[in-house]
Amino acid sequence: MLVAAGLAAAGVLPTDCASYDVVWKYLMPLAAACFLLETDVSRLAADGGPVLVAFVIGAAGMALGAVAAWALLKGPLGDVGARLGACLCASYVGGSVNFAAVALALKVPSAALPGAMAADNLAMAGFLSVLMAVPINRAVAAVTSAATASAHPAAASAAAASTPAATGSTNPAAAATSAAASPAAADGAPTATPATAAAPSAITAESLALTLAAGSTACAVSYHIAAVLNAAPFTLLFMAGVAAAMTAAAQRLRGWAAVRAGHAPDSPEAEAKVFAGAAQLGSCLIQLFFAVLGAAAGSLSCLAGCGVLVAFLCVMVAVHWAFLFLVGRLLLRMPLEPLLLGSNANIGGAATAGAMAAAKGWAPLVQPAMVAGSMGYALGTAAGLGVARVMGVLPPL
Repeated sequence: MLVAAGLAAAGVLPTDCASYDVVWKYLMPLAAACFLLETDVSRLAADGGPVLVAFVIGAAGMALGAVAAWALLKGPLGDVGARLGACLCASYVGGSVNFAAVALALKVPSAALPGAMAADNLAMAGFLSVLMAVPINRAVAAVTSAATASAHPAAASAAAASTPAATGSTNPAAAATSAAASPAAADGAPTATPATAAAPSAITAESLALTLAAGSTACAVSYHIAAVLNAAPFTLLFMAGVAAAMTAAAQRLRGWAAVRAGHAPDSPEAEAKVFAGAAQLGSCLIQLFFAVLGAAAGSLSCLAGCGVLVAFLCVMVAVHWAFLFLVGRLLLRMPLEPLLLGSNANIGGAATAGAMAAAKGWAPLVQPAMVAGSMGYALGTAAGLGVARVMGVLPPL
């Protein structure tokens, strides 16, 4: 994004052209579809457990925090700032794809987006550092991990392979990277959930071709649904449901075909992902979107005015943490570990949540953290648009 902005400022790239509209209208939605095609919605409730509950509570707290921050900073934010606040709420429930989806729905000026994304990344680094620094009672953590392992032995055995003890590494950062297995930056970009009993599905020409076909179909169907319902701002929200349904159907067909061929229902052939590599393809496409944002800005001066957005984020996340503690810790008596991972999944996404679980030594919680983080991509856009409705900046249907 910064390189594209510099090239545009130097006159090498145009600040506006028809190709950028193609990226906004087609490639960015296709990137979102690719991410969703590797999210196994059927496993969220089964594997998420307390981390998933904490994530949902945290998402509600994040939406409340966005409204509170808007109420406190309404004057300095202005109309564009309020729209960016809704985008940031979507990003802090889901990820950068949800940020882009809400920005598209709210018609946020392109020149305002790089500054908001800079504030997003800057504040996120600080928030995740705070979460990692929270002290944990080791005796309580051991009891929680043992209980989770007994409830999900398959998840525990897979996650244990990512810990320093299992890998023979004493470097927590290396263990975190291994556990997260993320092809994208820690800005909330989606990652594939690791397999519990077999090696990750191989990325092949077939899986990439199927990903492009299914992603394009999901985009086309969602655009049609939005046109029929006269609900264009919710196009990408419809696409989340369509893509999730396609993933579930494809995996069932893959399993059925493997069984018909004589393989066991739990064999690697039956459980291999149909859309292997979808997250990597989505990450590639979303980089084009970032480059277009930078080129449309035209100069690096757009990064200078993001101070009020950092304040907005601080208020939003403070309310999120307070709500998560009150509801999760005091009301529901949940352990501290899933609350911290749920908050991490909200703020950073699946990659950073899984990395935190591995670095802390919470092996049985690595996979649930990543599953919970993946859920954000199905909820983030809805959260951002809901906050925009409260703020009064959502265009009429």
